[in-house]
Amino acid sequence: MRKKLPILRVIRQTLDYLGDHGGRLIGASPLLILILLGGVVLGMYLNDMAYVEQSKLLELAGWMVSTAAPVLAAVAWHRCILLNETPAPRPVAGKPERMYFIVLLVSAALAFVVALLAYIVMLFSKGPAGPHWLGMVLVLLLILSPCIFLGYFFLALPHAALTGRLDLSRIAGLVKGNRLRLLAVAMLPVPLLLLLEAVRIFLLQMPRAPGVAFYLYTAISTFAFTLVSVTSMSVSYRTLALTPSEERANSSLAACSAD
Repeated sequence: MRKKLPILRVIRQTLDYLGDHGGRLIGASPLLILILLGGVVLGMYLNDMAYVEQSKLLELAGWMVSTAAPVLAAVAWHRCILLNETPAPRPVAGKPERMYFIVLLVSAALAFVVALLAYIVMLFSKGPAGPHWLGMVLVLLLILSPCIFLGYFFLALPHAALTGRLDLSRIAGLVKGNRLRLLAVAMLPVPLLLLLEAVRIFLLQMPRAPGVAFYLYTAISTFAFTLVSVTSMSVSYRTLALTPSEERANSSLAACSAD
């Protein structure tokens, strides 16, 4: 019998874990967090330089750096939450990290292709009286299409972090019947991002313009998004991937070692 993801229980366990062990998780991986923050800042700087220099090579480099920035921290956090494995004191780029990066690249490439197709459809749907309604419907469907695949990436990432490989048939079996449930859990970081954006606009009054302040704000937002997303993905994967007996034996989420 296929498992159904209990949305409210997963959200509650995610928030409980962050409240009880989030500080310890952060304290155990300062270097990985520094790499994440620095990678995001460098990626944004390269993207801005690419715009100024009109360089596709710089744009590609910025995209690669931004995609790779969270990998080391994310894999370490997945393994800490699911295996009670303390993050290594120095960066490790093994098979789990490489597979995690590949999954992130595929998801980013898919998002780019969807955005490009939506742009092309929008161009061709324009007429003398404005965009054709059919074109607008197609654009809307393209924009919503990643929701179909989100569940696969949502579970593929923790699976890659644990095993260093990608078992598509197993992931497909876990996702089946849970697409909307996984989509709902994936929205968990959104309120936090909206809060950070409100702080930027109304409290800090910081424009979305190239500069050290905006780079740091984006890096901190990425860090917060990654931490919440990794925790929710790990809890979801634990709930769906374990057998009932294993789940009972691991009913309380493992805490990172304090050592």
